[in-house]
Amino acid sequence: MIPLAPKVLETLIVLLENGGRVLEKEYLLKRIWPDTFVEDGSLTRNISTLRKALGHGPDDENYIATVPKRGYRFSATITKVRDNDAGHREAAQWRPTFPATPEPNASPPQRRLAPWLIAAFTTLLAIVFAALYFREGQPGASSERSTRFLVSLPENVRPGRASPAVSPDGEKVVFGGIDPDGKTRLWFRPLASVTAEPIEGSDGAVSAFWSPDSRSVGFFAGGKLKRNDLNRSPAQVLCDASEALRPVGTWNRDGVILFNSEDRDGLYRVPATGGTAVQVTALDASRQENLHAWPQFLPDGRHYIYLVQSDKPENTGIYASSMDSRLRKRVANVSTNPTYAESPSGTGYLLFMQASTLMAQRFDAGKLELAGEALPVADQVSLPPSPAPGFAAFSASWNGVLAYQTLIPATNELVWFDRQGRRLGTVGEPGNYSLPALSPDEKRLVVTRMDTQIGTRDLWMFDLTRGTRSRFTFDPADETNPAWSPDGARIAFSFFGKGNIDLYQKAATGAGNAEPIIASSEVKLIQSWTPDGRFILYGSGGKLWVLTVKGDRKQAVLSTLSGESQANVSPNMRWVAYRSTESGRTEVYVQSFPSPGSQRQISTAGGEEPYWRRDGKELFYIEGKRLMAVDVKTDGQIFESEVPKPLFDVSLEVEGRRTHYQVTGNGQKFLLVVPLGSKQAPPITVVTNWAAGLKR
Repeated sequence: MIPLAPKVLETLIVLLENGGRVLEKEYLLKRIWPDTFVEDGSLTRNISTLRKALGHGPDDENYIATVPKRGYRFSATITKVRDNDAGHREAAQWRPTFPATPEPNASPPQRRLAPWLIAAFTTLLAIVFAALYFREGQPGASSERSTRFLVSLPENVRPGRASPAVSPDGEKVVFGGIDPDGKTRLWFRPLASVTAEPIEGSDGAVSAFWSPDSRSVGFFAGGKLKRNDLNRSPAQVLCDASEALRPVGTWNRDGVILFNSEDRDGLYRVPATGGTAVQVTALDASRQENLHAWPQFLPDGRHYIYLVQSDKPENTGIYASSMDSRLRKRVANVSTNPTYAESPSGTGYLLFMQASTLMAQRFDAGKLELAGEALPVADQVSLPPSPAPGFAAFSASWNGVLAYQTLIPATNELVWFDRQGRRLGTVGEPGNYSLPALSPDEKRLVVTRMDTQIGTRDLWMFDLTRGTRSRFTFDPADETNPAWSPDGARIAFSFFGKGNIDLYQKAATGAGNAEPIIASSEVKLIQSWTPDGRFILYGSGGKLWVLTVKGDRKQAVLSTLSGESQANVSPNMRWVAYRSTESGRTEVYVQSFPSPGSQRQISTAGGEEPYWRRDGKELFYIEGKRLMAVDVKTDGQIFESEVPKPLFDVSLEVEGRRTHYQVTGNGQKFLLVVPLGSKQAPPITVVTNWAAGLKR
């Protein structure tokens, strides 16, 4: 199958309809975008995409020829064939024909279509006719057919943390992307177009959701809940909301937004015009609840569904509630993000994940009850990294349009670089790696690796001296976010096994069972283990905390400012470097430790992931797509730093993680999680009338 976007297919259709004729650019633009003004570049991209799909002839000529200063023409001969076979509806089809290969010395030269290209072109023409059928109605129009196509990210843009969200009318999709310069932001694209446009003010966005009229987008970025009216005006801040836990919002027709946030207990509501957030749900301690997340309004705009996680598995599930009463009803024994969707005929479904398979089960939104059996919709749906387990990259409209991203076997590799950015070698084979942690003696590496078949994460250990690897954790639940003790004897990590995120530790030899460091209902994300081994720094509730590792495990707040993370203490235990969004964008700061004092900004143009050189004389961090170094002095009463200087360009695998790289103690080598390339990035799969494909 050769998947093409709708407007690319329309371009091919117009060329085929006028086979052999030169079509001027103005004519093509009016035919393909009759009601929309687009630049010539949109047509150029369509032609380029078609040429890549069709390939080249034996003389390396394009089947779509450019006529200088005029336009384009389809250079193969098009023969129109009619099949009048009795008992069948008369059908028309286009068939490309090419002269036979010339004998030696024959003139003029002719082209013949290679057998492999004939097969590919036949498939492409089948898709063209599917597009003709699809073009008769809007996305989501009632039909017995289910149509599937791919939406690629803009050129040189890699997937960001925000998963695709399809608009309620099924005509647009918004998704996260990382520019070549390392900037993370949202993009929106009409499904009837091949071009996507960045959303103003969405830098650093981690998730997005639509207004009910499909004209505005809400999103979380920089510790704020924001909205953008599809670039008709600048982004507007609605209220404070931490983005650390991949929050999700939902918007009803009364202009109310319901959302969850890592720094808030339960679900909150806020006017879509902005204002004070008001609590709607609260965690029930008697039921050992630890998380309310991922709400979605049902069609009446008053009832909603959301996920409840509890230390007791029997209390975890998808619940239904109401804005007008204290109704609270458990509707499904599911621990993933729920989505309510309807088919074009109006049948309601609850969508959720089972491992890496997207499932659908009929759901009566009036009675708040499931019916029938759960049926598979799509396999290998992506489960992007998230501090909250169970989040999957899918979205559905009110009228039968589904959008999702798929898993791929390997997304990145672990690569060593020197200070000049020269590639020195790799660790292991490509995979789905994240959050590397280098041992203090630099002989071992522990890293999170996702099993793409079941969508769960475990820790793996690499012996860098012998070149071997072995699995370090084995629980079916996620185990991730590792940090070494300074003596190299233990590894602390985040464990998702009891409904919440707790901190555990295990002997670095792999012997014995993991044991809890701290367990509670709050989300806890490890930042680092201090050089003297006495404390672990972790994030919870939008704050930085210091935990005593031994004894009575005392806790103290290191910082109360929202959006602070990635904290690392200096080798002499006098200073802590961390990332903060206090200024409105991520910057690297340093302040005294353990008693907090005045902070000093280190980065000058954005920054994250600070690491100290072992002697404390240099600090490293990431600025966009550059690895930076700063000469510092930590021995005096006042922290001193020089002007940051770039070392080399870096390509980060995905934003939104604590660790993308590690540095050796002498500051001469760097281990980075490097993406395999934009060609490996999975496109967004869009399915119209998806319920027609359910296998009952």
